Amino acid sequence: SKLMPVKTTEINDFVREPDGSLHLPYSMRFAKAENTIKSPANAATFRFFQNFDYLSHTGLFEDLMRYLKKNRVNVVLVLLPINPSLYEQLKKSPEGQFILSVEDYLKGVASKHEIQLIGSYDPRPYGLTGQDFFDTIHGHDAVAQKIMAEYR
Repeated sequence: SKLMPVKTTEINDFVREPDGSLHLPYSMRFAKAENTIKSPANAATFRFFQNFDYLSHTGLFEDLMRYLKKNRVNVVLVLLPINPSLYEQLKKSPEGQFILSVEDYLKGVASKHEIQLIGSYDPRPYGLTGQDFFDTIHGHDAVAQKIMAEYR
């Protein structure tokens, strides 16, 4: 598909911001609850996660955290919850447990470098259901708003 500049994100298409963030089309971004994923994650989701079996470049990541802190940058790590059906399936599989272990690693980094970490991959502490997500990973705007309310 061809890229073209736009003056607003209020269009029914994918829009890439200059900072790299992505706005999804209306049909995904504003999906009604009855159209959201309620069934368990599909096999394609797990094929994606099978590509990861170890954390690489953690030293480089932690060097970046030290550098930012040394230069007085207020670093905040944000973990957004995932769809409850996917979260439960990840807990039951070796590949999934590895992915979920990333949260523990990031909590350790945050503690070690005195960095604020907000959120969690786990949707349960926030009372989120499948209706709060428009696919197995991405939550509606209200999910991010709930997590960002933890920012101090």
